[in-house]
Amino acid sequence: MYKFRVLLTCFVVVAVHFRLVHCLSDEDKKILRDGLDSIAHDCLHGCGIDGKELDNLDANDSIECFKKCFMTDAGFLDLNGKYNKDMLSESLSKVTGNQDNAERILNELDRCFTENGDNSEANEDAFMKRIDILFACMREIRE
Repeated sequence: MYKFRVLLTCFVVVAVHFRLVHCLSDEDKKILRDGLDSIAHDCLHGCGIDGKELDNLDANDSIECFKKCFMTDAGFLDLNGKYNKDMLSESLSKVTGNQDNAERILNELDRCFTENGDNSEANEDAFMKRIDILFACMREIRE
């Protein structure tokens, strides 16, 4: 059960951070949460994680699979693990349904990633580091 809570926490961190972004209307927050919820569910399924198997999973492998899937499917990172502002802009616009709100979120994420991230390396460690940086950026946006 602990492993399920860790995976769920990864999703909740993303959803809560966006829910608390004050530049979004309540309706846009709901649209964003619903969009993220769908992506999280698909990633849990895509990583082969279901209720029956949760206690038998290696937490590290499960978390990595989920985080990579979530960040790529949500458009934060491309399939090569690189931050792509244009792709993220398009993804946020689709999820929020509002270009202005998507741009405000995008500008904050882009500022944070530019200050803290590195898009130059193309290996697995760099991919995972970018994921962690983007999660940290989302926490920063919330505060």
